[in-house]
Amino acid sequence: MRHTLEEKLNFYAFLCLNTLDDDLYPHAYYGRQKIRPDEIKKAWGKCLRDISNKRAPEKLGLYVHLPFCHHKCKFCSCDSYVPGSYREVKTYLRALEKEVLFFEKTFQKGEFTSVYFGGGTPSLLRMEDLEHLFSLIFTGFRMKKNAQIIFEANPSGLNEKLIELLSRYRTTRLTIGVQSFDRKVLSGINRFQTREQFLEGFRLARKYKIPFINIDLMAGLPSQSVASFIRDLKFLLRLKPDMVHIFSFLPLDYTPFIREGGSLSRVQTRNRETMLRMANDILAEYFSCIPHEVMGREGAENVQEVDMRRQNSSLLGLGYGSKSHVFGHFWYQHPKTMFFKNEPKERIPDFIGIPSSLKEEMRKFVINNIQTGFERKAFYRLFKKDILKIFPGEITELASLKKVFISRERIISGLTKRREIILLLKFFYSPERIRTILEHIPRKYDPGKNYLSRFNYLYAKND
Repeated sequence: MRHTLEEKLNFYAFLCLNTLDDDLYPHAYYGRQKIRPDEIKKAWGKCLRDISNKRAPEKLGLYVHLPFCHHKCKFCSCDSYVPGSYREVKTYLRALEKEVLFFEKTFQKGEFTSVYFGGGTPSLLRMEDLEHLFSLIFTGFRMKKNAQIIFEANPSGLNEKLIELLSRYRTTRLTIGVQSFDRKVLSGINRFQTREQFLEGFRLARKYKIPFINIDLMAGLPSQSVASFIRDLKFLLRLKPDMVHIFSFLPLDYTPFIREGGSLSRVQTRNRETMLRMANDILAEYFSCIPHEVMGREGAENVQEVDMRRQNSSLLGLGYGSKSHVFGHFWYQHPKTMFFKNEPKERIPDFIGIPSSLKEEMRKFVINNIQTGFERKAFYRLFKKDILKIFPGEITELASLKKVFISRERIISGLTKRREIILLLKFFYSPERIRTILEHIPRKYDPGKNYLSRFNYLYAKND
């Protein structure tokens, strides 16, 4: 038994380090089992009825994963790869179409409130294939009139044909992964794009009236100086985008950077801290803070992400690696064989995942929301329970650390930094999930090792 706070935090740091490849509770990758397709359909049918009868969160998201990239960036921790030929992309798209056809009848009475095309690099697809995919999705599924449609793209893939297609299919949020404009930095991370390509794509998105443009920028990349990062950020802000996401480079074990023997020096980690601190100050002058997001213009937030965090909303994921959540029933995904091997046309292979329960949904809600704080009645509306009666020990322990404050109406957060949030949210992990994770990771916990030190190296103080 871990008696002291120091021992507990060291153990939680060990858990963090071993779940970085699946960083969202309940970490369904660990202990996952086969789930028959008919079980998934049945669960979705019940879930959609519960949504209709207001017994489950009303929001419903659709995520379409396109895992292909022209080049694998050295900082990348996404589930993506470079195809050997475009034939592989075609094979994948055929399997994706089969998955859409499998689900479309089940969702006839459901309406999606958000659709997200992510990757990888969705803009890698040829125009005729992207047109077919959009037609397939928007014909097979019903969308609410005000549904948010999100599309990810790299600067090198932005052209007028793509932007026109996105506009035609009512895309409301374009996310452009810039990361850096510094040629030396780009060369070092195996990324190929130009400032001119970005500017042309940005201009076209404004021309075709894409409502919101979000830009991703990274801090702490190899060879990136503080001056270079700030110069890029100020350049972007002069264009008046609707949101700028600053991502801290994490030297995770499965990134190409680490696999090729790279490491961040103390100077680089200090520079990363400086970049993040300065970026927060600069962005605060341009944008307001959005709950569960960063800073941006109102309406520019990723609604799908916010809905999942605020109310545990259900999500149908399509494509290899995409994760689905059927509220109160399952967290699951498709195995790789579905998309990269030739399966019989009439057959959908078993899914893989873990069952959910009302108590696990409660834990997920708290883990998602306690970092921003929330109204106690929000928890009660969803679960018809008082949070202090469900998690009295966990709330009290964090309150004793002055990381949570309890009022009559709210749970108020004292959590401010990303690494603090990731670590301390482990207080709400169920003992069953912790045991399952420990059973399925190769490393064993050694109480004599300092896991906190390694954890603090990965996550910047100012993130």
